[in-house]
Amino acid sequence: MKVNETEEKLYRYWWLHDGAWYQNVARRMGFSIANELNKECLRSMAKRTMQTYVREHNIDSSSLTMEDLVHHYMTGANEMWPDQWVKLEAHILGPDSFEVVLSKNFAIDMLRKAGTLETYECPGLSLREGWFAGLGVRHYEQEEKECMVRGDDVCRFWARVDLAARDR
Repeated sequence: MKVNETEEKLYRYWWLHDGAWYQNVARRMGFSIANELNKECLRSMAKRTMQTYVREHNIDSSSLTMEDLVHHYMTGANEMWPDQWVKLEAHILGPDSFEVVLSKNFAIDMLRKAGTLETYECPGLSLREGWFAGLGVRHYEQEEKECMVRGDDVCRFWARVDLAARDR
């Protein structure tokens, strides 16, 4: 998502708040609780973001093809961050599966600078649960194949979606 200078400032302030929140919860209550709460909040935020995207674009989730699903999944997900902060790509792997590759993530850089990357638990699968829920997809499997938090060069998430199950 392209943003202007004012919007960029708002994003920075919001994510500065988010980072301070995480670090303060971790300091006061421990990283285990901070990570658990972070995942819950990001799942909720992702769901709400995707629901808003679906509503604003009048998307009928019950009739999506895999190509449509991946397009809307990626477009809705990209609404959470400016383009220069996160780089996401999707690849359809088959009639019922796709992967998302994250090659740039500002949060990783900020956690590294704060010195807490080693204690951070990746919320990637939680975010994706929220995006699937917001799209109305209830029958899916997902797996984290690679993760920058663990030291990989990229984050790679695989998903298999049962598009036929939505009609049952």
